[in-house]
Amino acid sequence: MDRRLAEEEKMIEELYEASRNGRISTLTTLIQREARILDRVSLTSFSETPLHLAALHGHLEISRLILSKKPSLAKEVDSLG
Repeated sequence: MDRRLAEEEKMIEELYEASRNGRISTLTTLIQREARILDRVSLTSFSETPLHLAALHGHLEISRLILSKKPSLAKEVDSLG
């Protein structure tokens, strides 16, 4: 695996972790480092989006930030349909 791909995968994992755990500062930093990080969400093997995880865990501020950056994630279905 090349270095760039490994870095992208690590950032995606951090994105999901920040969304799940309500870490707004981590999410903000990730978006600042890679403005298109939310565009890569549908290309991952996760069955839920960061928006699903944030909403599921009651992280309203995270959900709002994600929606402000990538409104189309509201149309994505999760593993339950």
